[in-house]
Amino acid sequence: MANILDIFRTHVGNELMEKTGEETGLNPKEIHRAYIFTLPFVLSVHRSKCDQGTNHSKEFASELEKIQLTNLPKLKETGEKVFANMFSSARQEKIIALSRDLGISEKSLEKILKISCGLIFAILSQISSRKNLKREDHCKLLDSLSGVNAVYEQDVAKLFTQHDDSGNLIHTEEEIALGSDENEDDESILGGYAGGR
Repeated sequence: MANILDIFRTHVGNELMEKTGEETGLNPKEIHRAYIFTLPFVLSVHRSKCDQGTNHSKEFASELEKIQLTNLPKLKETGEKVFANMFSSARQEKIIALSRDLGISEKSLEKILKISCGLIFAILSQISSRKNLKREDHCKLLDSLSGVNAVYEQDVAKLFTQHDDSGNLIHTEEEIALGSDENEDDESILGGYAGGR
């Protein structure tokens, strides 16, 4: 079943990792560690807001509906707005302070948090726009991104692989969505985390 962390099984995810390394100076293991924390965390906050009857803000949606998921400057720019919109300054400081537990600097975690906010917002905006989703559908989309349901897993897989030219580097959309894999030695970043295989 596809979920947010499956993006790292695609060319898009590899490019995102590479550009994040250039932006932060972190090595791949440190970047993985940060994204495994930030992406599910931001997704959980969106889900909590959905449970409360609030939606991700339409204010930034139009500027992300067609953006490439590897456009780091745009993701970071929008992510800064989303991060500020989601958390008070005091909460931001407490979240960023968790960098010590991840073994990276506060500055690096702050950058990756903002990129993650922009990335998830872009994914939500693009799938919502393509599917013309109504307000009540957004909780289901968030659950699909979390690996909780399969309602929009094909849409998630298609979005993650639409610009992919990596050949055998990734699985087909169906393999990602269904979690099937003929290679028993496959070492997924998911490792069973957040609905992974």
